[in-house]
Amino acid sequence: MAGSSTGSIGSIGSMNICDCGKRAAMYTSWSLKNPGRRFFTCSEKSLRCDYFQWFDHEVHGRNGDVITHLNNRRKKYSLPKLFH
Repeated sequence: MAGSSTGSIGSIGSMNICDCGKRAAMYTSWSLKNPGRRFFTCSEKSLRCDYFQWFDHEVHGRNGDVITHLNNRRKKYSLPKLFH
């Protein structure tokens, strides 16, 4: 997927299982086409099966513009990481 995403293991509600039998991880897309939209994909980084499922409905119009604008402002004003 083009753009960036952030993620964590888990889901809201029922647990999603990917095609390789592992628990799917939930990520948030920050691409221009799908800002703030959450999705499930394989959590096993070494395998990365083709499992993919959107959690949220598509973001339309002004809502997507606002999410993208706020995310860009957050990035601009966030403090640098002192510890890794």
